[in-house]
Amino acid sequence: MKKLVILFMSAILYSGICFGEQLQVISTTLEPNTASPGDSIKVSMELSGAKLDIEQVSFIPREYAEAVYPYYLKAVKNSEKNVWELTSIIPYDAPYGVINLDFTVIDKDGKEIISKSLENNTFGKAATLTLTIQ
Repeated sequence: MKKLVILFMSAILYSGICFGEQLQVISTTLEPNTASPGDSIKVSMELSGAKLDIEQVSFIPREYAEAVYPYYLKAVKNSEKNVWELTSIIPYDAPYGVINLDFTVIDKDGKEIISKSLENNTFGKAATLTLTIQ
């Protein structure tokens, strides 16, 4: 009987490790979502799972993806949640208008996290936010 219980518990633990929950984006925020050149903005993303499960979180302005490098978020060290943030300044030469920020999340195994309805995005497939520069 003990062997049967141990075997059953081992199978449950093994299935939890092998078929663990996939990482997901919980929320993505941009403060403020309307800004002017020279203003500071803060981008935050909360993910499921542990910080150690994530290798990289970045975004790129979709309309200028071929002309700029990605912006990389950093894990918030003192947060109990899996939160990544970046504070940046809107460049003084940034064009006015609406810009889509496409986010990419790469897990520790090098796999891109893809959110539902964003599978067909050319750039970031984890989340998209809109920034208005005026």
